[in-house]
Amino acid sequence: MKPENIHATAILIGDRGVLITGPSGAGKTTLALTLIDHCRVRGLCSRLIGDDRLLAAPRHGRLVC
Repeated sequence: MKPENIHATAILIGDRGVLITGPSGAGKTTLALTLIDHCRVRGLCSRLIGDDRLLAAPRHGRLVC
């Protein structure tokens, strides 16, 4: 299936991906950075995968960005 361009922010927390969706100005980036900082303080691995626009497609029962 062809990837779809979606308006979202994606982060990785441990071995799980988190997709935050919402309209422009809703606070997706702020929430993502707050979650990443929250994880850092607790010693958890977290990373920003993509911000604002993502290419996402289903692969083997999972969403890949």
